[in-house]
This record gives sequence, structure tokens and C-alpha cells, in this order.
Amino acid sequence: MPTVLSQLDPLLNAWRALAEDDPTMLSMEPDPDRDELSVEVRERIQGKGAVTEALAWWAEREGDLDERGRVVHLQAVLHALDIHFGGQPLQPVDGEGERIRLVGQRWWGAVASRPRRPFTIQEPFPHLARGVLHREEWVEERAVTEAFGSALLDGALRVGLCALPGSGPTAFEATEVVDLDTLGFRGMSVDDPSGECAPLREAVAWAVERGVHVLAFPELAVDEAGRTALRDAIESTPGSLCLVVAGSFHVASERDADAVANGSPVWAVVEGVAVPVCTVEKTEPITTGPAGLGGDIQQRAEAESCTAVREHIQPGGRVRVVPTPVGAFSVLICKDALVLGADGPFGDIRTKAYRSADHVVIPSMNGSAAAWFWGQAEESGRHHETATYYVNAAWVADDGVDVAFWSLPYRVGGLTTEPEDAGGHARFPSGHEGRDEAETSRVSAPPDSGRVLVEVPLPTLDWFSGGAR
Repeated sequence: MPTVLSQLDPLLNAWRALAEDDPTMLSMEPDPDRDELSVEVRERIQGKGAVTEALAWWAEREGDLDERGRVVHLQAVLHALDIHFGGQPLQPVDGEGERIRLVGQRWWGAVASRPRRPFTIQEPFPHLARGVLHREEWVEERAVTEAFGSALLDGALRVGLCALPGSGPTAFEATEVVDLDTLGFRGMSVDDPSGECAPLREAVAWAVERGVHVLAFPELAVDEAGRTALRDAIESTPGSLCLVVAGSFHVASERDADAVANGSPVWAVVEGVAVPVCTVEKTEPITTGPAGLGGDIQQRAEAESCTAVREHIQPGGRVRVVPTPVGAFSVLICKDALVLGADGPFGDIRTKAYRSADHVVIPSMNGSAAAWFWGQAEESGRHHETATYYVNAAWVADDGVDVAFWSLPYRVGGLTTEPEDAGGHARFPSGHEGRDEAETSRVSAPPDSGRVLVEVPLPTLDWFSGGAR
């Protein structure tokens, strides 16, 4: 049985074939308000069964049109379908086997002033998301929808990034030689000078005070004790929190109880309770020189004649895309955001996350200024129109290394950020229509504060709430 979107292929191929000898016909469009056939198409495909109705309409009308009429009105059918599906919230539709296709409007498309992108032969469906996921990768939980009621009522999405100054450093231990001259290592614990996980509790208090909806922490910076303290702090005073990316650490893999993964839990906060939604497991382990970790690990590496050390984890996680009323979220842990072709069991993690989600959160532990996380965020914003929120562990960040930053794919009116004097203002990928190229500096936080708050207005709440308002 053909899938919903594959049924569009005959129409699309027919349109291309008819115009092959005369490409100028591709630019011909009927007046949608005056052309009777165009009005008929628009009315026919409203509601459910839009594709079926469009196919039926074309079968009925094709013989009544001359060549030009077939090109122009077939394009009108395809464009109407694009607008129809592009005006709905992101949703999965059946694909082949266990695959699903994602269609619908991205969250920033709710801004009324955004110009419509043209329907062209190079990009025939510009308003449809074209992510392809395995069913296991689309994590649809009722708790997530329930959690975001406060964000809809507030009229804005507030994202808090906490690099945890005062926490760490993370203590690592050597494991075994994992590959010729490479020694494995894993995290044991996070140093807690306060004895009460004070940096985590302070981060939650900061988030609650500012009405944060989505709160994110760094990679390898929240161990088991930290997770317990974090959950206790959230459930004691949840405020407006809706979704929490609770940092990552080396823990037993959900996919293999005998293996260790670099896992980041994602919680929805529902009626004051932190409800587990999923765990994201890192795919690409980090490899560095023994001197980078020093101490016992460096000595063990020298004793084993190893010239490199590598994070000893089970690789090959899978992307997780969590739909919410304010767009779909995904998480890429550190190096997974940099490596194109970092394959999990269902394909390239990075590409899937950026093509399928509206918001990508990147927990990181990176001490290098040359890691190019910012460049990747800009690239993905430019091509896939995805927002990026990056949060690094404060204790590894020297001068010139980002602690936290965020990037939106285009300018949103009324947007605010904090701290106002910590590195500039919003960065928007260059080369996009309507951007002010003078505003090109990222928002980042110095290690001593380690916190960035961004507030994005939701200008069309009817869209976000499914028309419930």
C-alpha cells in the first residue's frame, strides 16, 4: 500500500515531465482568488484526506485541460497540498516498514511576517518538514503535552542553559586498552565541594525565578547523586519548568545492561513531578591525548604504551525526537553534533536530529576553542532551520571557549536574552533573507555566571495549542 507522501510522487513527476521542454511554464501560476479551478482545489483538499482528494481531483480534471493548463493547475494542486500540510503542527505519517515521515509547520513559521518560500522545481515542498525516522526515534508522550501548558499560557518559550559554575571537575578512571594504542576511560563522579549539589539546586532556583520552561545541563556533569538532587530540587519547587535535559553521565545502557553508555535523561515536569520521557545515548566517543585527563589515567596510558585515550562507551545510540506543543526537541551529546555520518542503528544521528526537530539541545564537555560547535549550529540553522541551544561544562572552558550559546534560524521580533552584557546578542545564520547582517555575534556566558536565558515569543498561540484557544 503506498504511503501518504509517496502518493504525491506521480503528481510531482507528471508536473516535471510536462514542463521539461518548456521550463518557463513552471513559473506560471493561476490567480488563486480568481481562477475557478484553483479555488476548487483549495476547497477540495481541506480537512482530512487531502492527498486522496487531490488525486481524485486531478484524475477528474486532467483530460479537460490543455498542456499549459495541466502544468499550471498541477502546480496549483501541489502547492495547495504543501500549504495545507505546512500549516499544521509537525506530525508523523506512515512510511515504509518501521519508518515514519514528518510533515507540518516548524515553530518559527508561526511568525506571520515571514515571507512564504517559493514553490520551485528544486524545492517543490518548501513548507513541509522532510525528516524520516524509525518509529522508536519519535518519542510521543502525553506527559510532554501536559507539561507545556504553562508555556502556552505565558505566551513565550523560555530556555535556560546552565553550565554549572562551582561544580566539577569530573573525576575519570581508566578502564582497559580498547584499540591498539588507545586506553579507555569513564567518569566516576562529579566533585561536589558543597556536599549538597549546590550548583544544581541554585540552577533550578534561577530557572524557577525566571520562569524557564526548558532547562538544560552539560555533558558528564550530572552524576547519579546529582540527578537525585536535581529531581528533588525540581519537585520541591517546579515553577514553570516543562522539560529538563538533565545533563549526561556514564551509566548502564538502556539498550544493553552489560554495556556503559554516555546517557542524558529527558524529563517532563507534570504537576510538579519529573516524569522520565527518554534517555539519549551518545554515539561518537571522544578521543584525546592522555595529558588531557592527566593524573592516574596519564600514568596508566604510559604504562600501557597508549598514545590516546577514548571514552569507553557503547556507541551507536539513536536520535530521539520529542514533540511538544512548542515544537519538537532533540538532543545531541557533544561530538554527535559535529560528526556527519555518526551512525546509530537507524542512520545518521546528527542529520536526523537537525532535519526532524525544531530545537536541538547540545550538552557538551569541551575545552577546545576549535571544536566548531558554533559553525555547526549556524550551518544547521541555515539549511534545516533548526534552533540550537549549547551548554558546556564550565570547569573545562578556558578563555575563548563557549560555555553556553544559542542560535535561531531567523530573527524573531520581541526576543530577549540574558545576560545582556555577556558576549553580545543573538546570532542568526548569514545569507538568509530578511536578516540584519550587522547582528552576527552569538549569545554566550562567561564561566563565572555560566547561565544563559533566551525568551522567544509565541506570536500565534492558536497554532501552538492546536486551535484550542
